[in-house]
Amino acid sequence: NGFTRKQLPTFILNVVDGGLFGANLARDRYMMYKMLAGMPELATDLQLLINTDGELFFIDFGGHASWTMKDKMILTVRPREE
Repeated sequence: NGFTRKQLPTFILNVVDGGLFGANLARDRYMMYKMLAGMPELATDLQLLINTDGELFFIDFGGHASWTMKDKMILTVRPREE
């Protein structure tokens, strides 16, 4: 969004250790991938914060709580057919 784009340059200037930032971000992105693969319904209301060490903090889960079984089936991860 526009706000994030305006804030990003200032945020980047506050990253002290680029190696630590990259390592933490890679770790937490993988964790997020695994989490969403297992529970794709969380993606409908995924919000997170990131700090200058590259750590992700997931907030505001629960938007899927009122979903019906049909809603959950639509987002179920299925193996690709080859």
